[in-house]
Amino acid sequence: MFEKLSQKIKTHSFVNSDTFAIFVVKILNKDKMKKIFYLLTVLFTASILFTACRDDKPKPSDPSVTDEGVVINDVRWATRNVDMPGTFAPYPESFGMFYQWGGNIGWISTDYSVINSNGDDLWDVGWSSPIGSIWKQAQDPCPPNWRVPTSEEILSLYDADNIWTTQNGINGRLFGTAPNQIFLPASGIFNANGQFGLKGVRGEYWSSTPRGSFRWYLIFREDHIIMGGLHFGSEGLNIRCVAK
Repeated sequence: MFEKLSQKIKTHSFVNSDTFAIFVVKILNKDKMKKIFYLLTVLFTASILFTACRDDKPKPSDPSVTDEGVVINDVRWATRNVDMPGTFAPYPESFGMFYQWGGNIGWISTDYSVINSNGDDLWDVGWSSPIGSIWKQAQDPCPPNWRVPTSEEILSLYDADNIWTTQNGINGRLFGTAPNQIFLPASGIFNANGQFGLKGVRGEYWSSTPRGSFRWYLIFREDHIIMGGLHFGSEGLNIRCVAK
């Protein structure tokens, strides 16, 4: 800055010391203003970039972990099956994953090849839970604010109006009375040896309630629906959560 000031002084003549002082002040102020203007320009540009990058808009709820649910017989049911642990399947007709009772590892079948939510294909043939135990919260695969239903809640769904139907090309049962209805797909079942079958023919859904050394669950086909109680827990069934 001082070099520039010296050059400008050499090219000017001054009547007296007062005019010289005024000239110097103008030059200094001019250079200072340039710096201030440059700084303000940088700050203004940065603020525009920051505002453009910042997303203050409220983000929509993640549909994989949220569900408005439907109230049937005083119980709020999720409208979709559990998929990966802690998430819902995309659509009411989606099968989601299959779970052994009391566990939080999901299983899926594609063309009768088996893979689980940990990325391997080793069905847990020896899976078991202590007789009389309940489905522990830490092992509950339902998303936040949801849980595996009790046998009483499954029974209340069993008691609701229901009909076998096909929804978007998927067989299953429609429960409740319009507009409060949920569709449970007939997704099939994994037997205790990890063999998958009965897709589109039968649907089975766990409760969290034990029955001695067995477990309570809902089972339905086109021609009937019952409360089952003869699975040991090593089978793979679907889960339809209820609100906590």
